[in-house]
Amino acid sequence: MQALIKKLKNLFVKKPPSQRIWSRRFPDFHLLPKMSESLRLKNWTVSILLMAAAGFGCSSRVFAEKPDVERIFGRIQFVTAFPDYKVQVTDAFADLHVQVVTSFPDKPGKWQIVESFPDYKIQLVESFPDFTISYVKAFPGKP
Repeated sequence: MQALIKKLKNLFVKKPPSQRIWSRRFPDFHLLPKMSESLRLKNWTVSILLMAAAGFGCSSRVFAEKPDVERIFGRIQFVTAFPDYKVQVTDAFADLHVQVVTSFPDKPGKWQIVESFPDYKIQLVESFPDFTISYVKAFPGKP
């Protein structure tokens, strides 16, 4: 009986807000067993691994969708480092048909090749492209 009265008194004693929440939810919180050192280390290791996987291993590039190729037109510069897109040239089943023009690259698939002030920087690769292209003489754009 005295233990019950003591618990009821503890519920109504003014405490700091952080202690009040725990005292209402778990009145015997101080009696719970403390976490062992090995369990604490395991929790710490798992949380570090999850953060690493979220930040490094599962980057957005791994699960990224293909870019909207219809928006890629205009002044294009071919580069070997730091491209906006990596592109592979194919003969069949391309994501974008490209027509190289000397002026007015104003529609999807029309590219004007420049050496400076590009709209997009493209790197030609043999594997792992962002999208594939094929060069055409007419009807540029998405096939």
